[in-house]
Formats: sequence, structure tokens, C-alpha cells
Amino acid sequence: MKVKIKLVVIIGLLQLLNCWKKQDHDITRPIIPHYIFNGTMVDYDSGEKLPNIIIKLTASRMLYDVKFPTQSDTSDSNGNFSFDPVYPGYYTWRVQKEGCWLNEKKLEIVHRDSTSVIAVPHLFYGKVFKFRSSYPVFAINGTKAWFNVYSMTPYFKRAQMFILYVLTNGVWFEEGYYLSPLRNKKATSMAFGRDALYVCIAPNTLYLINTLDGTLIGQYQISQNITAVAYHPPQNCIYTCSKNNLYRHESEQPINIVSSWNFENHTLSALAYYKGIYTYDNTNYLLRKYNTEMNVEITYAFVDSDLKIQILNIYDMSFDGYGQLWVTLL
Repeated sequence: MKVKIKLVVIIGLLQLLNCWKKQDHDITRPIIPHYIFNGTMVDYDSGEKLPNIIIKLTASRMLYDVKFPTQSDTSDSNGNFSFDPVYPGYYTWRVQKEGCWLNEKKLEIVHRDSTSVIAVPHLFYGKVFKFRSSYPVFAINGTKAWFNVYSMTPYFKRAQMFILYVLTNGVWFEEGYYLSPLRNKKATSMAFGRDALYVCIAPNTLYLINTLDGTLIGQYQISQNITAVAYHPPQNCIYTCSKNNLYRHESEQPINIVSSWNFENHTLSALAYYKGIYTYDNTNYLLRKYNTEMNVEITYAFVDSDLKIQILNIYDMSFDGYGQLWVTLL
């Protein structure tokens, strides 16, 4: 009786092992769901379809155990591009126009095909003024520039100063300085007017500086928070902006606002004038030029003319006498 029991147990174990072995051979990897990501490249302002725009897609985190190498595609004559297959997960994409890579964007691929219309701005080539300062504000008048900085020299340690520069053959050379009356004040923007230098001080004050000696000649309290200032020579008036609004002021009394425009989903951080008003939006990283009716005439991505890459987070900007836009960064 004992022998029979042992035989039954052994036979049962053999059958179970054979079953496991058979299952081992029958295991197959489940099919990973895959989809298509396609779209169309269009001009940011006109909506016209754009050919020959390169788009690069990179995976940042996949939801399944699958590798997705970085891939590129180029829009065809109808502006269309396509990636097939793509897998559920998180990606980044960026486009290249005229050899310049623009700002990276995030993309989530869910369990379905995805389609996107990508608005591509024009390119505006300019120069980054690399100047070390807590508040890198400056203003250019032709080939003369003023910077508001803290001095670290032995004679003027931690003094607030206006450093004067002159532009010669595309290079800025220091020409002199004035002690500034703006000590311990957070300057966010400067602009040359007809008779004075306008300095925007956070959150809501406008200072007027004598350009002959750097002394304070006026101070205006603005009812709105303002982040930037620009002078409009043909209209002989100044423009200021807050986060979502642009304001036009009277020339003799800057405190008085005669016109205003609201821009939702913008963060206006800088203003400049050159044959029209320009604003910089630090939310979408876009430079916009306005026509005389203050409608957007053209939308740009600001590109460093030396590095050929899009520049983000502009702090202040100003045009020189040759129409070259210079910027400082946050």
C-alpha cells in the first residue's frame, strides 16, 4: 500500500513538470499597442502650409517596455509629416527652420492616433548682450548704450552705476559711467526718449534720468504694475506693458494712459521700438511686431545670430541704430 502511494505521487509530479515545460515553450510576448503621430506645419500668422520643416521626436518616458530611438521627419509640399509607429508615453519634439532649432515642446501619446497642427514662427536674428548684472537692463540710442549695473570696483564697491558704451564695428566698448540714483531698486527695463532716459522700476514706478549727467529729473507712479518701457519717436510717446497688457501714454505726462490692449495667455517682459512696436512674450517665447493699428503684423522666434538657436527668457531688449536687436537674459 505504501509503494502504490509513492508511485502515484511521482507520476503526478512528472505530469506537472511536463505541463510547466510545455507552458515555458508556449509563452509569447504580448503585442505592444502602437499608433501614428502625424500633423501639418503652418505659418504662425497666415496659416499657410510650410514644406521642408524638420521635426525631431524624442521619447522621454515610455509606458511599455519598448525602446523608441529619436526620429526625424521633414514636412512635404503640403506641410505634412508622420511618425509610424509611436507607442504610448511621453515625448518631446522640436522643429528646425532655416537650420535653426526652435524651442522644445512636450507631447503625450495616449492609446489612439494623434494629429497636430504646428504653427511655426518666422525667425528674427539678433544679438545677446552677455553682461553680468542682477538686473540686466539697458537702453540703446543709435550707437550709444547705457547699462544699469552694480559696480564691484574698489572705489565704488556695490554702487549703482550707469555704464556707457559705444558701438564700433559691431563691438561695444566702454566709454564712461555715471553714479546712478537708483540704488537698491529693481529696474526691469530702460528706453531712451527724446529728452530723457526712462527707467521702469518694479512694480509700478517710472523714473526719468538726465542723459547729460545721470541725475534723476522725474518720477511717476503708475496705477498698473509695469514690466517694460519703450519710446515711439513718430508718436513722441512711450509705451509700457504689464503681464497681459500694453499701454500707450501721453508724452508730457507719462502717468496718463491714452490707449491699452489686452493679450491673454501672454507674459510681456520686454518692449522695443524699430519701425513699429515689438513685444516679447516669456510664456510662449515669441517676439511680436505690431502695425499702426496695433494688430500683430508678424510673429518671430528670436534666434541668436551667432549660435543659430532660439533664445528664451529675455529680460530687456533694444534696437541699435542699424536695426540690430540686442537682448539681455534672465
